[in-house]
Amino acid sequence: MLVNLAGVVWERYRVVLLASVMLPLAAVAVDLLDRLGVLEGEVLALTPSSPWGVITSAVVHGGFYHLYGNLQSFSFATMLVLAAFMLSTVFIDDSRSAARTHVRAFTAALVLSQALPALRLYVEAVASGAHVVAYGLSQVVFGLMGLLASTCAALAPLAALTAVEERVEVPRLPRAVLIASSSLLISSLMLLAVGFQEFLEALGMGMPTANVRGHVEAFVVGLVVGAATLGWGYSRARLTLAKLRRPSSSLGVEEARRRVIMKISRMP
Repeated sequence: MLVNLAGVVWERYRVVLLASVMLPLAAVAVDLLDRLGVLEGEVLALTPSSPWGVITSAVVHGGFYHLYGNLQSFSFATMLVLAAFMLSTVFIDDSRSAARTHVRAFTAALVLSQALPALRLYVEAVASGAHVVAYGLSQVVFGLMGLLASTCAALAPLAALTAVEERVEVPRLPRAVLIASSSLLISSLMLLAVGFQEFLEALGMGMPTANVRGHVEAFVVGLVVGAATLGWGYSRARLTLAKLRRPSSSLGVEEARRRVIMKISRMP
């Protein structure tokens, strides 16, 4: 079952897995080339004279600790989002269309949480004539945390509704709801914490001149992207509520476990 589940994860979520590896590798490569004098990092950073930095500045960092902190946070955020997607796959909807929706949401959050705040900063810098140098992967991190909040906001009530719909008396199922709710709480706390400069510095998610406003904007972008692209969850909730009006037979613990195992084993 575990081998089959791993195959499903790779087949349906390879974009998420590849991004979790390729982005850190690109950031490490840029930092190494900068240290060797082969490539000046500021060429890829966001400045008034380098509009391409709206995208490329994500892989530029200001030293080892900045790089390490951002890569650690990015990997953590990516794995949390993937875990939320997998909870949804196992307990809510195991269809390919749902997985494609997850991947679209992840890709949109990844790109837009970096591009939109950076574009706003670039326009302001050009308009004011100020010399701005911006870089780092932290905006993407906060964008993914916003996506996680949206995903868990849909997942938590849906897991509970599914449990009621199928009359499943499995102790592990409420734990899935607890995990989703806890992730949502963590994401909400992240939104409150990004306003504190000391918090960013302590986590290594930003330099002493951290773009706090950009971090908040990135979180909101991820939140909106998730709410827009994961709307299927709320539609599913309404459908589930409608089904609750019809009588449903009670499932025992062993039968419920068997169904979950069969659901995973049937995944192509």
